[in-house]
Parts: sequence; C-alpha cells; structure tokens
Amino acid sequence: KQRILCNKPTQMIHDKSLTMIIPWTFESTQDNRIHQQQIEQGDKELQAKMTDLMVQSIIEVEHKKIYENEELLNKELRRISVYNQATNEGLTESMLDIINRRFN
Repeated sequence: KQRILCNKPTQMIHDKSLTMIIPWTFESTQDNRIHQQQIEQGDKELQAKMTDLMVQSIIEVEHKKIYENEELLNKELRRISVYNQATNEGLTESMLDIINRRFN
C-alpha cells in the first residue's frame, strides 16, 4: 500500500496495465505531430489503467486488513466474555448490583 501511495506501482500492476492497453498503431503519415499525439494518448491510457489498478489494489488490501482486524476483535471479545463470566460467577448478586449501579 505504501508503494502505491507513493505512486510507485508494483511490477504486477505495471505488467497488468501494459496487457490492457491496445497496441499503438501508427498511421502511415510522416507527420511527427500526429505520432507525438498518438504517443501522448497511449501514455494517458496507460496512466489511467495504472491508476485504476492501484485503486483496486488499495481496496483489496484495505478489505483484507479490515477482515483481519474483525477477526482479532472477535477473538478478544470472546476472551473478555469468558473472563467476565468467570469473574461474575465468584461475586454475589448484591456485589454485582453495586458494581452495576456504580458504572451506570
């Protein structure tokens, strides 16, 4: 993700974007301006494809990180639940009532 944010696409993004670009076909004209326009248009298309792929890569990485964090959170919640249950079993009902009033 850091490479993408610094606009340094990975080799996979670069290779994939190159395969998505239609090969340039130069007209039979000898006009250098037209050739330059075609090159610039191809460069713009390549940059657009690379940008799209970078956005897609960021989204995939973020979704993966969100999933990992959700799993970690669920694990911690289960651990805390077991701990709370064990703690509550050792307390009398009047003690639990006092604790609940104190924090509510």
